[in-house]
Amino acid sequence: MRTKKFRGKLKNKDEWAYWNAFGEIIDKTPATSGFYYAYQINHRLLLETVGRYTGIQDANNKPIWEHCECTVTSKTGGTLAYGYIKLIQGCFVFVEYGTHNVMRLCDLEINNLVIKITNDFYDANKVEKDGAK
Repeated sequence: MRTKKFRGKLKNKDEWAYWNAFGEIIDKTPATSGFYYAYQINHRLLLETVGRYTGIQDANNKPIWEHCECTVTSKTGGTLAYGYIKLIQGCFVFVEYGTHNVMRLCDLEINNLVIKITNDFYDANKVEKDGAK
């Protein structure tokens, strides 16, 4: 079973905090757990930036996180769609901008499509308000 990892943008700083499913910080800040972890979530992180690791890496071996902006291309290199990653009903999906078409990440590989991260949702200072939550 893969390790569940999460991340969120720190308030008043331009950096990410990373932690595992047990609440142990795994990067950027000292390791904590329990009550203090709950305090960090409520007081140190921008809640709208909190997202989960998909367990998948893009074509450049970069980890794909919920909220990453990506392009989907064919193996021959033609760009097919531009959108972002979202967790819907327990499944990570690629949501295309404009049309809001959805494709499960596991289907991308089955259909010989390649995903590449182009930007991070929150590093680009924009949030898609599409109602597909």
